[in-house]
This record gives sequence, structure tokens and C-alpha cells, in this order.
Amino acid sequence: MSNALKIVDLNKNFVYTPDKGDRWRIMKKPPYKGDCEDYALTVLYNMKGRSIIRMFLSLIKRQSKIRHCKVNGNRHAVLKYKGKYIDNIQRDWVKKKEMKAKGYRFHGFHYLPYVVALKLIKGALF
Repeated sequence: MSNALKIVDLNKNFVYTPDKGDRWRIMKKPPYKGDCEDYALTVLYNMKGRSIIRMFLSLIKRQSKIRHCKVNGNRHAVLKYKGKYIDNIQRDWVKKKEMKAKGYRFHGFHYLPYVVALKLIKGALF
């Protein structure tokens, strides 16, 4: 299955489920239940051929970023990849200005690769 088809499958079978304790994880098979960080990580994981190593290389090289923002006053995370953005609300690649027009308020903050790794480890352990 191509990367694009994997994202279509994710979008079709994704059910937003808030987590407890900020647990981050990669959803590998349906039903895909998770929150905004889980969605962003799963998209990146699929974009990188379902490889954790390639996913982290993309984060380390700054080809991709998990960005922090607010939507309707709520904390939210989106994936930035090669200049475009995707999240569990839009579920499609859009430009930053399109997200801003829909009320997204971006912070200069993004999650550094080691923070992503620690949050994934925390999610796997607890």
C-alpha cells in the first residue's frame, strides 16, 4: 500500500480519543484511536515507509516537525512536512495560511526529536 493510501486508510478509520497523561504513540493498525499527537506521528511514520528510523531522521533533519498550536483555545499538535501541514481535524495537506484562516494560532514552538522520543517511550511504558 502506498503512503498516500495509508493516510487515506488512517483518515477513514481514525477516531479521536483523548489520552490520559499525554501518552504519545504511533497507531499501526485499525481501529486508529488516538489524539492529535498520535495522528501526526502516525502520518509521519507512514510517510517514512513505516520506519521509526526514517521518521526520526526526518525530524532530526528538520524535514518534518510536530508543531504546537491552539485551535479554539485548546492545545493542539499538527505535523509540518515539506512546508505543508496536516492534522486530525483537517485530515489533508494544507498551507499554514489556510490553517490560520480557520483559527489555528501557531506558536514558534515545535517538539524537538528527543522530546518526541521521550514522549513515545512514556506512551509505550505507561
